[in-house]
Amino acid sequence: PISKHLCLVFPLLGSTPYDLLKENQFQGFNLDWTREISKTFLFGLQMLHSTNRIHTDVKPENIMSKHKPTQITVRQRPFTHPPGGEMVLIDLGSSLLLNQKKPLLVCTRQYRAPEVIINLG
Repeated sequence: PISKHLCLVFPLLGSTPYDLLKENQFQGFNLDWTREISKTFLFGLQMLHSTNRIHTDVKPENIMSKHKPTQITVRQRPFTHPPGGEMVLIDLGSSLLLNQKKPLLVCTRQYRAPEVIINLG
């Protein structure tokens, strides 16, 4: 039978950078991986902006890998190594069109830019 319910199906994604930082007791990532995630993340933002849309809630929890991380040993301790490859920008629920009136508060408080806090932009 055909249902009258709308279902959204999403691919299963891996970890967020925040998940990996937490799992590794907030040890930083190596420079190569940081460059790779930054490049793919900025490409995603560029694509979003090309549609005249602003994300408004960019944070490590809203970036997900398409792949699962791997466990390696660093200095005789387990370390969850971030996966390479594509990252996905998620949580567009608070995104806005460029010309749309912006609410007074955007973004998660802990990641809010100073100009947003003092109401400059």
